[in-house]
Amino acid sequence: MTRTPSAVLADLEAAQKDLALAQRLKTADKRIEQLTAEYEAARAESDRAEAEAQAAALEARFAGISDIRIETRSPQHFNSVLQNTYMVTWTAPKWDHRTNGTTPSQHTIAGFRAVPGNVLAYLIERQPELSRWRTPRS
Repeated sequence: MTRTPSAVLADLEAAQKDLALAQRLKTADKRIEQLTAEYEAARAESDRAEAEAQAAALEARFAGISDIRIETRSPQHFNSVLQNTYMVTWTAPKWDHRTNGTTPSQHTIAGFRAVPGNVLAYLIERQPELSRWRTPRS
């Protein structure tokens, strides 16, 4: 009994697929090494780009903030940290309508609640040594 051309063609296509699979399997170890190296390089590049983006975002967040100081002022008749007033002073850009631009200006706020988030983050992340606050000399 002879086979039909369509059956032979189906077997031929299956054999070609098997041959292609066998050839891929023969080179699989080399492909794995190559793809692993490519993956590691791409991952390292992605990590580097992400770290650079985070650093740039952090720098943009702290742009222009400098000269931050904390002073404590305590009433004469109280000797408790709860009665102290903390004066936070820093220099940051401020819009000046006369010059139509930003100029460095000194800002002072009593207490920590009203300190802007970026200034408070700068204080915590960039100048943690200011936890030893100074009392102004009278």
